[in-house]
Amino acid sequence: MTVHGPGTALPRSGRSPLRAPPARERFVADLMAEMTIEEKVGQLTGVVLGPSGVTRPADGPAPGVVLVGPRPLTAMARDLAEAQTRIRATARRPIPALAIALHDPTDLPALPPTLARAATWDADLVAELASASAGPLAAAGIHATAGLSVAPALGRAGWADVAGSLGSDPVLAAELVRAHVYGLQGGSAVRPGGGTLAAAVPDVGGTAGQAVRRVDHGWSERTLRTTVLPASESAVRAGAALVLPAAAANDGVPLHADSRLLQQVLRAEWGFTGVVLASADDVLGLAERHHVAETADAALALAIESGVHIVFGPDGADGPGGGDDTAHRMLRLLVEGRLASWLVDAAVVTVLQLKLALGLFDEPVPVRPPLPSPARVALAARAVARSAVLLTDPRAVLPVDGSGPILVVAGGTTVETRGLVNALGRRHPHGAWAVDPDEVGRHQAAAVVVVVDDPEGSEVAIGRLVATGTPCVALVCGADPRVLAPLVATTAAVMLCWQPVHIHADAHADVLLGVAEPGGRLPVPITGDGDRVVFPLGHGAGYTSVEYSHLRITPDRAPGPPQLVVQCRVTNAGDRAGTEVVQVYLRDEVASVARTGTSLAAFTTVELAPGRTVTVTLRIAAARLAVWNRAMRHVVEPGTFTVFVGRSAADLRLRGTVVVESAADLTD
Repeated sequence: MTVHGPGTALPRSGRSPLRAPPARERFVADLMAEMTIEEKVGQLTGVVLGPSGVTRPADGPAPGVVLVGPRPLTAMARDLAEAQTRIRATARRPIPALAIALHDPTDLPALPPTLARAATWDADLVAELASASAGPLAAAGIHATAGLSVAPALGRAGWADVAGSLGSDPVLAAELVRAHVYGLQGGSAVRPGGGTLAAAVPDVGGTAGQAVRRVDHGWSERTLRTTVLPASESAVRAGAALVLPAAAANDGVPLHADSRLLQQVLRAEWGFTGVVLASADDVLGLAERHHVAETADAALALAIESGVHIVFGPDGADGPGGGDDTAHRMLRLLVEGRLASWLVDAAVVTVLQLKLALGLFDEPVPVRPPLPSPARVALAARAVARSAVLLTDPRAVLPVDGSGPILVVAGGTTVETRGLVNALGRRHPHGAWAVDPDEVGRHQAAAVVVVVDDPEGSEVAIGRLVATGTPCVALVCGADPRVLAPLVATTAAVMLCWQPVHIHADAHADVLLGVAEPGGRLPVPITGDGDRVVFPLGHGAGYTSVEYSHLRITPDRAPGPPQLVVQCRVTNAGDRAGTEVVQVYLRDEVASVARTGTSLAAFTTVELAPGRTVTVTLRIAAARLAVWNRAMRHVVEPGTFTVFVGRSAADLRLRGTVVVESAADLTD
């Protein structure tokens, strides 16, 4: 695993080098002196580029941000260029809008969804996928993207919420989001040309899918620091340029009005110098839903005072603002003295500094071409194999290599299996057929593959297929993880593939037939009734057997907070090449506050040829041993820590101990 260090400079698009800070400050100061109050307000509002163009009243100031929804790449470039031309033409002082994409172009080969990327446990691959998205978007004139949620999925979140996350573990999510930011912004040499976009971090202070679920929480400061915020902090320290607070409240404080989070934590502690974005609907929620403001105007003023810089999108027509445009309301607040002009000026300076750092004021120069379509398909296929999680295979069905055809059954009315049937048919010597479930017992088949989009209740039908004696594989392409336990009990082989199988069907066929190995590991635990853990964090099997030995921990005793080096040998004891995710967990045996068992501390991915042994080295920062104590100080406490190395949170093969002799405060 590549260890990515924290970023120290503002991200850039790759179009021009950053000016020296004094020159940048003079440029912004001169620009601010020329701007009218209307132009300043325009820089703090954003619009959505819809099918019919930019949604903004004709008499409104030129917007500072344009959000671009899903569309083909050519249309994205054309529509955005037209919007920027109109913005320049209608402004007295033409300032380009910051263009933010919400999705990849719709006509490019699809890359894996967020949770599939987390299932790879591979920071370099996550960076490469981010870079592949950045190339075409930057070529279309996009400056930043918010297409990935980094917030953890916690508690009993539904599948829609889990699927938008980088997993439930803060260490895993923090490592992968750092790689994602570096891949977008060109900080990782994963391929020539690298990423060229600034990263935006959604759902800060909430959980994945928070903007949809709008669920408020009563998390303690300790829970926030330990579980909720680490991924966002990692993204910010890696150089992310924009953040979006979650549409929620914590302990009674809505995040869009949480000045402590948006200013003290985000800016003072984490060193964030970028822009805080918020949708108009979320800002209106301060009045409509949370009732911490009396009117829409008061809600807007409260958000700006708390640390929000840009409010984008039209106000809800049924809300307190009656559909009134955000820019007009902000102007009214300033004229009436209900919003301090110095707050607006400070926000505008922040926005302009980011635009300058991204090269928006420079003459356009040719950008690097995006990753060619065949290379993008190959990258996606590699990610499909690396993210596929083999949950269980009690009858050793996989990889499929028996005689007879492979039968494919659609496990739902909307499941598309034609592509998978064709891909298997081209690869398997006895072909592949699409059949109805009641036909399976009539054939001598190598296996039956049931493609399941929603496994809830599917265990009965799959149980009948298992009873025919035909080797059975359930290929799950979308599910709530809480309902997988009954499916696992059928004794069919169960594999998670995270996305519809007709997307990159060839790659799914390769995994089923053993041309590629399922290299994924669970980024979230799978639970059953009563939150019983059915499969733990990090669980997943491959097509070979792996042995662990020779654990060495340095130092094993330390006078102060140690920087641990954990080494072990990993051996491929099988006759097939394999991918192994080596995971290190820590347990603080006695602490000043309650800690829940073991916690992930480090991980790495290794490729193993048959019979090969490699020595794996993982480095663990002292902060991974720290706890937020009763005084809310981040400290490494003296005592004994047990170190575990293994294949998952429940499959721990090696153990050792580290003794820390004295405490250290890491808060400052």
